[in-house]
Amino acid sequence: EGSGMPWDASSSTWVASCITCNSSSITWDACTVTWDACTVTWDACTVTWDACTVTWDASSITWDTAGIT
Repeated sequence: EGSGMPWDASSSTWVASCITCNSSSITWDACTVTWDACTVTWDACTVTWDACTVTWDASSITWDTAGIT
């Protein structure tokens, strides 16, 4: 279950729930994504947040309330 939980790409696991999804759309301009508990560091492609859905274009990973696919 990935709902509300950032994906830790380095360890391929979900980490502590630190981000709350809502109906607002937030667009991040970034590509190397590092999750560290409640700290998120972005370093350069495009990550788009939209109503609890996260899409990583570069890695072809999508995240929604059902989990990661």
